[in-house]
Amino acid sequence: MPSLRVTVLGPATLHVDGHPADLTGRPRDVLTVLATHAGTVVPDADLVEAVWGDTAPKTVANQLQIAVHRIRTTLGADAHTLLRRERGGYVLDVPTDLAELRAHVSDGDRLARSGDWTAAREAYAAAVELCGEVPPGLAEEHLDALTRHLVATLATGAHDLDVPAPGLNERLWHLRVLARAFTDRDTAARLHAEAVATLAEEAGLDPGREFRALGEALADGDLAREVDVVRRWITGGSGRPVPMELPAAVGDFIGREDELARVTQALENGVVALAGLGGTGKTALAVRVARTITHDYPDGCLFIDLRGVDEAPRDPHAVLGSFLRSLGVPDRDVPATPAERLGLYRTLSATRRLLVVLDNAFDAAQVRDLLPAGDGCAAIVTARTNLPGLRADHVTIGALPERQAVDLLTTVAGRDGDIGVLREVARLAGHLPLALRIVGARMRRRRDLDFGRMLTRLTDEHHRLDELAEGDRMVRSCIEIGYRRLGTAASEALRAAAWLPVPEFTLVALAGTIGMPVDDARRVVDDLIDAQLMVELGEGRGELARYGLHDLVRLFVLNADPDPDARRATLVRGFRALLTGMMIAEERVRGQQFIPPDPPDWYEADRPAPDDPRGWLSAHHELAVAAVGDAPGLGETELAWRLTVTSAVSLLAEYRWDDFERCDRYLAGLDLPLEARASLLWVRAMGARARDEPASALPALRAARLAYRRVGDRLRAASVAHSLLGGWRETGRHRLAVAAGLSGLALLSGETTDYREIGVRGWLSLGLGNCLALTEPARAAGHYRSAIDDMHAIGNASGEANARAMLGRWHGVEGRHDEAVAELRHAVDLYERDQSSIGVLFTRVALSDEHIRADELTDAAELLSAAYPEAERAGVRALTAKIQRGRATVHRRLGEIAEALVLAEESLAIARETTNTEAALASLEVLVEVAEAAGDADRVRRACAEAMPLLRDGHPDHAFFAGRLK
Repeated sequence: MPSLRVTVLGPATLHVDGHPADLTGRPRDVLTVLATHAGTVVPDADLVEAVWGDTAPKTVANQLQIAVHRIRTTLGADAHTLLRRERGGYVLDVPTDLAELRAHVSDGDRLARSGDWTAAREAYAAAVELCGEVPPGLAEEHLDALTRHLVATLATGAHDLDVPAPGLNERLWHLRVLARAFTDRDTAARLHAEAVATLAEEAGLDPGREFRALGEALADGDLAREVDVVRRWITGGSGRPVPMELPAAVGDFIGREDELARVTQALENGVVALAGLGGTGKTALAVRVARTITHDYPDGCLFIDLRGVDEAPRDPHAVLGSFLRSLGVPDRDVPATPAERLGLYRTLSATRRLLVVLDNAFDAAQVRDLLPAGDGCAAIVTARTNLPGLRADHVTIGALPERQAVDLLTTVAGRDGDIGVLREVARLAGHLPLALRIVGARMRRRRDLDFGRMLTRLTDEHHRLDELAEGDRMVRSCIEIGYRRLGTAASEALRAAAWLPVPEFTLVALAGTIGMPVDDARRVVDDLIDAQLMVELGEGRGELARYGLHDLVRLFVLNADPDPDARRATLVRGFRALLTGMMIAEERVRGQQFIPPDPPDWYEADRPAPDDPRGWLSAHHELAVAAVGDAPGLGETELAWRLTVTSAVSLLAEYRWDDFERCDRYLAGLDLPLEARASLLWVRAMGARARDEPASALPALRAARLAYRRVGDRLRAASVAHSLLGGWRETGRHRLAVAAGLSGLALLSGETTDYREIGVRGWLSLGLGNCLALTEPARAAGHYRSAIDDMHAIGNASGEANARAMLGRWHGVEGRHDEAVAELRHAVDLYERDQSSIGVLFTRVALSDEHIRADELTDAAELLSAAYPEAERAGVRALTAKIQRGRATVHRRLGEIAEALVLAEESLAIARETTNTEAALASLEVLVEVAEAAGDADRVRRACAEAMPLLRDGHPDHAFFAGRLK
């Protein structure tokens, strides 16, 4: 068998019988990572991250296998033993120079603690000699060995140290200053001042306690004391115990890079508190951090489980006694009273550099007296809840990201599986480390159990928590401990949150569900967040702040407290509060195109309107749709149809077709009153029109108008007439559209102060203006002006903007360019004030028409180019067709006929996707104009022939198309 050795303390090289092997590229990179962690499992994900980083290709798994194969080929006969597959990763068992360095350092530490500093210096020197051009990832190891060699050199009485440039390394500055002090204290003092300035200016750091004390020693000349200080960097003290009480580290610790960095950084301030739901791995993380930084605390590490989750948490007085014994105080000298124990603990810790890990704390009071007193000490505290009142940097530990959760699952299980199944198993385990370890351990023990069967077991919500238990490790108990500690208000709020049919909810929605003012609900929510049973999602502010539950917490609550009567009463209260809020918000943004049914008897008319009604509605759409699905099962059919009707307008305004149709499906087959059926017919028709399907809207509108007439509701019948007017017009039936508008006006009284009637009258006037714009423009302008007056009178900015935009277009047709532009810009301002992005979009497209009419083609092209992607995102196909028509016209006017033809054909293709006859006719008209400019008579005839069947009811474009077919 050949002799093998890997060197990584310089260019990474595999030596076979003393000769460097020919490994380059990715194989050498993979070898470097494996050798750096020789003897331990390196998961595939970590290898990929270290070697490829963000540039990993889709074939990275194959490339990794190829690299491993190349290394094994070089290793020879025992390659699969020396580089073996294990627990989702690879282990390299080949001697390395890094392992030799660590062995020399370990020998040096042992010799230093025994007092043999000369031998220790030789061991450290051997470690340093191994280092060549050390790669960045191992620079800390090299620097640590070098620092130990310099300390040992000083400890043997030699002061001529070759200290490299310290940069921002305080310990190297310390050694450089101390060595110079033995020969020239004035120069040493200047070096000390230079170090303080460098650290402050370049890193914003104040010198530590030891470096400040060195400055004082330069004045009083006690350099022997300072040599003892640097010796303790290695020995941890002179003649006193160095406790090292940390438990064993978790062997398959995975991920948590961000949390590790945050906790390590937070420790610079002395104390860090880790809070998280039971099972998130707080203890494992704390131990991982502590083991990483123990070299910074030469006087040792104390660890204690405070048993904060037990019925009887540890008494701080007893813990102090244990700590004092660990610090070398004999049993007979441990004080009996709490005050004396605390005083002695503070005295001892004040002169040492200790790390204290306080695991599983109950509250801040249990922890406060156990914190070490020295400036050079630090403490890590873990707890199931936040610890208000504890002066510490607080870090919340949550579930693992998906990728790390899957890696942990496969590592513990010792096998891989289908990635889709693995992700789903990890999701159902809540990405919780404890749950993943339980599942993985069962999979490792039961080789007959595959991930597919495990997934089937976890899918059952009633028994999932039973599956996530093994021996004394139970996810249920981790949650139950915090749940049983809650007060009445907090436990009721948690149950209500679990009963809500959505995973995320706003503060105001939860407040309505538990029947509590928002400010009181906020305090209860804060208690639940402190208990790690609720999570703030960082979205929304004030009453729209969003929260959620971990899925396993939700399951626990549903299974622990399944009272059906309480659930029904709570949800009905919450859904009613939701409907009230939606009706109030809708009234602020809806305008008068749609008038919802009169409110129910329990409606809270005095509830204040939200500051941002559109944002309020958008924040509650998911809950409203889910509530529609749940309400019938609660015996609340009325709530279901009212929520559907109330939310329909804003759902359609945001183009949430699927959500609107889900509500409609939930109501199918329910026995509804005539008023409800009329309202639902109306909103279904609105949905069809919003999707550019006006023809399919007409039957529903006619049925809705008839239903309202039967119940004697003239106002809503008139409002439906406005929708019917638009539907007839969009399908090319102009005479019927005008008739519908006039019949709607006839249903309204002439003189009224009812803002709803004024609004409906304004919309009818606007619709009539649109119908008459081509045939009777002067009459159309009169209707637009009437609409502007009505909309302005009731403060309907969106309606007024619409009317002004149409009046602006009429001015343009009449040749009054300046007046047209002024009205259109006024309309844009109104839409922006009303936060109607779609209104702004429509009006800017109309403004482009006016620029085309005025031959301002560059301005028109800029507006249309900007509008096209917005219309595509909104999914308004008729508007997209119109934009492409405008762009085709611009290119035709510029003489760019080929481009114009492409755009005209595209506009027609989009218009054909809809049932909007007006859009199709307009696109055909532009195509005819472009085809004529191209001299393409066949294309002209084909377009005109397609248009003729669409021309009904004396359509004003009839002459345009018919004349070209002769």
